[in-house]
Amino acid sequence: MLAFFLALHLTLDTRSASAPLHVARAKHIEFDITLHHAAGEHVDQPVADFENHDPHYFDQRPAPNVQIRVVRISGDHRVEVPFRVFSSGSGGTIDSESQHIEMMIPASDREARLVKMLRCFGAANNDALRRYIEPGIVDSEPGTYEITATYGAKAIASEPLRVIVDDGVDGYQQLCEARRQ
Repeated sequence: MLAFFLALHLTLDTRSASAPLHVARAKHIEFDITLHHAAGEHVDQPVADFENHDPHYFDQRPAPNVQIRVVRISGDHRVEVPFRVFSSGSGGTIDSESQHIEMMIPASDREARLVKMLRCFGAANNDALRRYIEPGIVDSEPGTYEITATYGAKAIASEPLRVIVDDGVDGYQQLCEARRQ
């Protein structure tokens, strides 16, 4: 029997199974994609595909076999949202892969915040600094989300992982505040 689930990537997790994870908007959402299987049962290592992978990422690697879906929940409305991965890698065993993700804010908001942050550094027109800084800034849109993953050709689905991104200081504000100190 093959079981597939998302597990929080935390040292101590004292929440009940049904309680959502609260994350500050300037922090990554960290979780593991894990397969549990019978001894001797062959499974392919989970390999997830993401929009922000390099276009040639899978040229010399196994094809992706995990699809991750992030849905924003607001009342009765459920909308799939874009996200990006900051790290993706194999865990300590062949049946686990760690993920650090961020839900993407709308591109126009992200651009406005980036320009404001670059002004804080006195570098509003510095394209090299923009390309260097932007990929590393975490700024998830506050709200409630469910993250699910589907594995393999049989589309074995995980239970949803519920995450609440709390409102507060975003990654851009953090950099400006650190600069002022």
